[in-house]
Formats: sequence, C-alpha cells, structure tokens
Amino acid sequence: MPSAAAKRALILTVGLDTGGDHSLVEALARNLDREAYDFLTLVSSADSDSAARRLLQLLKWPEESASIEHVESAHGLDEVFRAVNSAIHKLIARGYGLDRITVNYTGGTKVMSSGAVLSAIYNSCEQLEYMTGLGGGGRARRTLTTRPRAIFAYRELTRAHAHMLAAEFRSAADSLSAIDESLLSKHDRALTENLRLLLAAYSAWDLGRLTEFWAPYGRVGFGPKELEPFRLREEQKGPLERLTDDCRAGRPSELLGVEMRNSAVRHYQEGHFDGALQRLYRALEILAQWTLAVQHAIQTDDLDPRKVPARHRDRFEGLRSLDDGRIKIGMRKAFELLALLGDPLGVDFVADLEMAACLADRDMSLLAHGATPVTREMCRRFLAAVGAFFDRRLEGFRLLCRALQFPWLKDEYCGGERAVEGKGSGP
Repeated sequence: MPSAAAKRALILTVGLDTGGDHSLVEALARNLDREAYDFLTLVSSADSDSAARRLLQLLKWPEESASIEHVESAHGLDEVFRAVNSAIHKLIARGYGLDRITVNYTGGTKVMSSGAVLSAIYNSCEQLEYMTGLGGGGRARRTLTTRPRAIFAYRELTRAHAHMLAAEFRSAADSLSAIDESLLSKHDRALTENLRLLLAAYSAWDLGRLTEFWAPYGRVGFGPKELEPFRLREEQKGPLERLTDDCRAGRPSELLGVEMRNSAVRHYQEGHFDGALQRLYRALEILAQWTLAVQHAIQTDDLDPRKVPARHRDRFEGLRSLDDGRIKIGMRKAFELLALLGDPLGVDFVADLEMAACLADRDMSLLAHGATPVTREMCRRFLAAVGAFFDRRLEGFRLLCRALQFPWLKDEYCGGERAVEGKGSGP
C-alpha cells in the first residue's frame, strides 16, 4: 500500500449494464488505470448495483480497498450529489487529501454524472475524468481530464475582484492568497498580479499611508478591462499628490481633513461605525488645526498663550503640561480658540446645534467616555453634520471629496443633502 502522502482514490459512477462483449462495464474495466489508484468507490443506483459488483470482479479489485455508494434513483440530482459528497468525506477519513481524489463521471445517467461533477467541484477535488468513444472494441478514444481546482482558483479571483470593489481589503487579500496561479489562464494570471498591486496600493491609502500608495500603483498594468474601475481619474492625481506631500511632511491640511472624512464614509459603508465616528472627530480636529496654523500662525501642539485674547489666556495657560511645559489643545479647545479669535470657522462650529448634539452622543459612546454602543443612526447623523459643516466652511469641498475618494466608490453624500446607505449591518 502506498504511503499516506501518495495514496490516490477514484470515485466512479456506474450505470446500467446492457451485457455483450462491448458493454459499458467491460469498457470501463479495460480502460481504467488500475495501477493509478489504491482505493475505488463506485456510485450506483439500485438498478445498476449488479453492474457495479461485476465491475469490481472484472477489475479483480481487493474488497478491502473498494466500496459502493448507493443511491435509490439515478435521476435524483440532490441524492446523487449527497452520495458523492459522502464518498468524498469517507475517503478523507481514510487519509486521502482532496488533491488525491479523482472523480470519473463516464458511467451512469446524465443526472448521475452531473451530480458527481457538482460534488467534485464543490469539494475541490484534484481532477475529473471522462472517457470518450467507448464503442467498438471497448477502447476509449481518449480520457478527458479537468481540474476542478482551476474553477476554484477562478472563483477566488472573481471574489477578490468583488472584495476590492467593496473596499474589503482583508477579504480580497484572503482570496488572492488562496489562488494557485498555475491553474489560471494567461489573462487571469495578469489580472491576479495586478489586483495584488492594487490591493497593496489602496490598502496603504486606506490605512493613511499614502506615501506607500504610489509605488505599487505605478506598476499596475491596466490592460485587463476588469481593472479600469481602479484607475485614478486625471483630476484626482493633483490633489492626491498634494495630500501625499502633506502626509510625508506630517502637517495637517484641508486635504487631510477631507481624506479623514472620506475614510469615515468608507467605514460607515462597511458597517464599522465606531471607526467612522473616530475618523469624523479627527476630521474636525484637523480642520481646526489647519485653520489655526494657516490663518493665525498658531500650533495646537505648542500653543503660544500670547496669541490668545488677553482675557482668556489664563484658561489656556491652565492647560500647560507639567511634563514638557507645552500647552496642547484638542479639537474642542481648538474650535473654542477660533471662536474667541472671531474666525468664521470657530463661530460657525460653536453655533452649530446639530453638531453639538452629535458630539454629545459621541462623548457617551463606548469608545469615548461612556458605555453607549455606536449605532448606525448615531453615525449617520454625525456624518451628515460633519459633511454639512465642511461644505459650508471649506471651498470646493464636494470636488475634493470626489478627488480624494477611491475612484470606483460612489460617494452619495458631499454636504448633508443625502444619507449614505452602506452595506454593513447594525442596530
């Protein structure tokens, strides 16, 4: 008996035997490669059971290395499918890996053959066999071999493409890693290689590492039409390059604020409401930091109290750190300072009652200061408030939203007039 690693098994469908010198049973017996397998499972109906037993006799197959899987009817697709599934599972229990199981669907009714093929594909068996031309002399003209695992490789490729379109990058990575490229056509191998590059590029963008986006993106060959949705539009390149420079320099900017808002939209659409809320809060903070820096030469990580209106300096002076002696202010204090300076951004923020209500809900959430779970509605409302605020205060906000979003994603919400309907489930 071969070692477990080398063991191979054959599952064969058997139909009615008409008898005679050139019967199907005798033809199968003549053409089966007896030495290729050390275990044989025959799938037969009540009507073809005698043919199955006769085939075992003709092959002189050892009883301990053979079995018969019975079905009541050769015309019940579900029953045949279950029977072949059962045969495969029994072989696995005997130590045969799926890469060592072949299904031959030459014999039996068309329904039996179909059920056997479906089961082999579903279970990702190593190969399918079919003998053609079993006529005069009982010799097959040829044996056709198909590898169902190639179908699964293609399935994983289509799944990876779908996951990319849904911006589900972890799932796309899982599907791409499961592909045996040797089973794919030349076109599909190119598609797989380029999807891997796009995955690296857009995953880096999604994680806020835009400096790592351009190298893999620049190596993508956009020949396959399936890749066209992932190609940057011409009007995206300039803003995205400027945003990359901001990220490389580590400086807050209006572009970074929009990108953080766009990231929140993606998280909302995927049902990751906690992550969306965190990003919306950070988007507001970045906008305030940028405005203080550009309009007032004030750095929020090292505030010079002399730039605060005199009668309010003591309040900000009280925020000075005992560790490094610097005054650092967060999102709320940044907007408060903008309002004290009479900046329209701060004045608008302080007067925005809807924003205040959303921030109060956020403060009571589990990932902030309370114990309330983040709901879809809480996130949707905050997204609407932030979008409306950005739209009022940031010139060209809607165009920037489109420029700094993944090119294949439709952002239906750039300013508060529409809710984003996402894929994720939640309360």
